[in-house]
Amino acid sequence: MIVGPWLSEVGYETLYWIPFLRWVRDAFRLDPARVVAVSRGGVASWYHGIADRYVELWERMSPEQYATRIAERGAVKQLVDADFDREIVADVQKTLGLSHARVLHPSLMYRLFDHFWFQRVPITFVEAFSSYAPLPRLELGPLAASLPSRYVVAKFYGNTALPDSPENQRFTASVLESLTRHTDVVMLNTGFRFDDHEDMSPALRERVHAIDHLMTPVDNLEVQTRVIQGADAYVGTYGGFSYVSPLAGTDTLTFYSHTSGFRFDHLELAKRVFAQHRRASYVELDVRSVELVRKGFTHPWQGEPLVGGARR
Repeated sequence: MIVGPWLSEVGYETLYWIPFLRWVRDAFRLDPARVVAVSRGGVASWYHGIADRYVELWERMSPEQYATRIAERGAVKQLVDADFDREIVADVQKTLGLSHARVLHPSLMYRLFDHFWFQRVPITFVEAFSSYAPLPRLELGPLAASLPSRYVVAKFYGNTALPDSPENQRFTASVLESLTRHTDVVMLNTGFRFDDHEDMSPALRERVHAIDHLMTPVDNLEVQTRVIQGADAYVGTYGGFSYVSPLAGTDTLTFYSHTSGFRFDHLELAKRVFAQHRRASYVELDVRSVELVRKGFTHPWQGEPLVGGARR
């Protein structure tokens, strides 16, 4: 069986698609040795226990070609099995000699969970067709030589929850300035543009480290997963990518500035999942509340935050 190809956002992949596949595996007793996952960014480890074989999309096309075909497709969310999807599957079947393989396309998951996203059913409906598990542990390996011994990771990008405005750019800079008083910060900016979310790129300062030179499109998500798992904490934009961090076992602090810029159903499900595994905390915070929180966690006689310097 071929599961995929996955062409959509990381948040949907980690919070819905992979847990759905895990449920399918258990419900229909699928043997992972007979399953091939198709995705992008080097995320074979995300499909551990689901698919023993993994096909990397960006070994078959460049991110630019991918972006062009997605634009032609008309939607990144795979509500239907489009021509682009079928071309990828046909290529995988030909390459691996799987002409008679069945295909489990993401549109099945989208159609099923649409009932939840359109508020026709409660959140327990999604949970009934999902099996959640932490991401498998990956070692830093050779990456360790390019990283500080202790660090926090940061990933700030513009989206509808935290638009790339001058105010939010200043906020991002202030967060980094505060963090670097206590620890080194590793930025997860990739240098690539895969979708409509563009990295915010604050000027590098002392104790802020870039790792874009350590990533290629083929392995960028794998590298980021490894670096996140080696971090003391994750700080960044509230959005689907931030779900990777608690699933990887790393405490997570995210920010938004527009309460109408994201769906609370995704957030509610995510927090239920993370609380269930109790491997890492997850906090989302309105940027307008940061000063209030800072006052609440400050020594009145010293004026220094209690939070920020502590390490796990």
